[in-house]
Amino acid sequence: MLAQYSKKKLINKDMAEKLPYIIEQFEYYPLYFMNFYGSTPVDLLFETLDYAVYTYDIQFICIDNMQFMLS
Repeated sequence: MLAQYSKKKLINKDMAEKLPYIIEQFEYYPLYFMNFYGSTPVDLLFETLDYAVYTYDIQFICIDNMQFMLS
């Protein structure tokens, strides 16, 4: 995520000095991650999403690889 955010390769020696600044700037984005792995009941997924939207005032949800959650 940091490489995508900075639009630079972070493995260069030149980036070692800039990395703390990039990390600091990235910390301002309110990101939340769910800790579900493997098959997850759909009801539990939506219950968790509803709670997160209400509690943290989330306005955008991205579900990646739903195929692993629904088997």
